[in-house]
Amino acid sequence: MGVMNQETGNRMCHTIGEDGVMVKDAVTKDGHAVVNDVYTPEEVQEMRSLLKKKNLFGQFGVRRFLKDHPEFLPLVLSARLKTLLTPFFENPFIVRSIYFDKPPNSNWVVQWHQDLTVNLIDRKEADGFTNWRILKDRAVAQPDMRFLKNMITLRIHLDHCDSTNGALRVVSGSHTNGVIDLRVDRNWDTNQEATCEVGEGGVMIMKPLLLHSSRRTENLRPRRVIHIEFCSEKLPAGLEWDEFE
Repeated sequence: MGVMNQETGNRMCHTIGEDGVMVKDAVTKDGHAVVNDVYTPEEVQEMRSLLKKKNLFGQFGVRRFLKDHPEFLPLVLSARLKTLLTPFFENPFIVRSIYFDKPPNSNWVVQWHQDLTVNLIDRKEADGFTNWRILKDRAVAQPDMRFLKNMITLRIHLDHCDSTNGALRVVSGSHTNGVIDLRVDRNWDTNQEATCEVGEGGVMIMKPLLLHSSRRTENLRPRRVIHIEFCSEKLPAGLEWDEFE
């Protein structure tokens, strides 16, 4: 559930060591875990330098990040990251990647929500795939529940992130409640809410069904995050992931 920060009054997410089994147990129970120092300062700086070289600093959301910028793959998929993933999957693959920041011109509140959709190349009718939206560059759908339960999101932090610069807030254990209709159901126990502070080079691991939100940044500190969603479930015949590595 987390511990209370006596200075801010915020309940904080637990931070766990790099033991992959312990991380999996925490994510299974709470829906989230934080592991710091997954990347060395030198590895973080290498990723930052590449972002700058590719003129990606200051952009709020860069979709298809690893598909369009594969130079980051060997930096991101480090041995330590793979150690965290191993207990969750035998053969995981990347189905979505986004580079996020909260620069001053994109500094808005992200309300409570779950990540309920996947990006596909095109729409094809398949059991359990609903709420389709056809965009100019992809099809978006809510997949069968087995996909949402299978998926894991890793958020790689290139800056220290706390409640003052957009750290995620979560409702621990909410991932076990399936799809939550927030139009009618907002009665969760506020004692289950926690702020996930992550150090530079740390990783937050979470389930897509976890309720999460973030507040505005209160200062000019960056909050650069590489967000990656992994899955090991094969799509029904005819459907293809928009991003697959």
